Amino acid sequence: MFDLHVHTYCSRHPVWGNDAVSSPREVVEDAARKGLDGVAITDHNTTKGGLLGLKAAGKSGVVIIPGVEISS
Repeated sequence: MFDLHVHTYCSRHPVWGNDAVSSPREVVEDAARKGLDGVAITDHNTTKGGLLGLKAAGKSGVVIIPGVEISS
């Protein structure tokens, strides 16, 4: 099972500002704790969280799909 819409503290929405407080490492740890196979880190207007998530996942077995939610 995958969660396909996760934000990290790297996410900055132009109206709401920072809409998450978890670090990419915390997202990976939370996914593992919940028994998820993986998550798509889709921060607003940046891929930074997803790329950091890939590093954080390491050999945890949690699959990270870097993505982006583009604000319009």
